[in-house]
Amino acid sequence: MARLIGPAQAERIRYYTGGRLKGQVIPNGTACPLYADPQCSEPADVRSLTGDLLAAPGEIPQVLIADTLEMPLFQFPDTDDPVVYTRILGGPVTALHPDPDSRLDAGLAAVAGMLATLAEFELSMPAASPVTVASAGAALTLPDQRDAALYVVTLTASTCTLTFPAGVSGRTFSLQLKQATASRLVTWPVAVRWPGDSPPLLSTASGAVDELSFRYDGVAAVWRGAYVAGYTS
Repeated sequence: MARLIGPAQAERIRYYTGGRLKGQVIPNGTACPLYADPQCSEPADVRSLTGDLLAAPGEIPQVLIADTLEMPLFQFPDTDDPVVYTRILGGPVTALHPDPDSRLDAGLAAVAGMLATLAEFELSMPAASPVTVASAGAALTLPDQRDAALYVVTLTASTCTLTFPAGVSGRTFSLQLKQATASRLVTWPVAVRWPGDSPPLLSTASGAVDELSFRYDGVAAVWRGAYVAGYTS
């Protein structure tokens, strides 16, 4: 039987489940150990997409949250009903499942095709640089630059009403909001959705910076947002 690959898309973005960070997305670089049992005592029989072991025999394999804030794909155990378990940063144990339509041969072919397409696309595009807005004012439409991966915006009015670029399925960008002076607020576009349907509370100190990420869901026609981190400067 060919191994399935996963996790399923709905399980790839992980969120904090308690404390002051509850509902916020777990950042890139975070280790996600993979276990064979819900007691988290046995290593899972998992492989990389190219078939390599993810840990030495007897050790617990792990993957790292990618820059896209998603768990990377890997091969699940070669069983009739493959499932693995993870426990991240001391949170609860959660089960991970493969995509039932992701047989390895089809998955690898799709990955190879996407990598080739991405390489061609990157060669044809200029290097992306941050789009900086030094003074947002009371209303700001983010410039619609399709290669923009980061917007850096300084909030200068008491409240700034934001308008996002045109939604394209799968489009992502990061947004850094800096407080010019204390307690500047943002009114988000109506098409933005948040974990738990609750917008994050921005930092209030003068000079503080909040970083957020957004991905356009073309099926639901909404921007799915996640609060990444807050900084004092």
